[in-house]
Amino acid sequence: MKHDLTLQNETKEYLTAYFNGHIAYNSDMLEAMRHDIYRNIAKFDFYEQYLIAGNPRILHLILEGLAARPDSPLLLELLLFFHQFHPILPQLIGCYTQAFLQNNDDEDLFEMALDFIEATAENGYDAMAQLRVLFANNTNKLQLLDEVELQIQQSRETAWF
Repeated sequence: MKHDLTLQNETKEYLTAYFNGHIAYNSDMLEAMRHDIYRNIAKFDFYEQYLIAGNPRILHLILEGLAARPDSPLLLELLLFFHQFHPILPQLIGCYTQAFLQNNDDEDLFEMALDFIEATAENGYDAMAQLRVLFANNTNKLQLLDEVELQIQQSRETAWF
């Protein structure tokens, strides 16, 4: 247990130095952040301050990770959280588009579509329409989008009660 705490503290010190501009980016940082988040039950407790502040270095780290693994649920979640406080619609659209093209798991796609549509609606972006264009030749994904649309409608209807 003590070893885990020491490792967590070292990881946080390492990442803090990067986020504050004291050290340059390297590819180990993404893996360190990922392991740290998965080790902690309260995922974003440490990272939240940097996401809310719009720290460009944490955004860079997230985007580098998504370039390597476009459909990472953790990185997409971090990107969405960042977007809530500092809208980055073009990056969000680009990253989610890549994620949709890479992932073929229906459950993942369903959750990603719900998150994407909800996150971009506030910016006036019609993500559902764009996803339908993206998947125009894929009947399975179009059916999935029908299910997403139904879920959204049901959520709106129950919100009135």
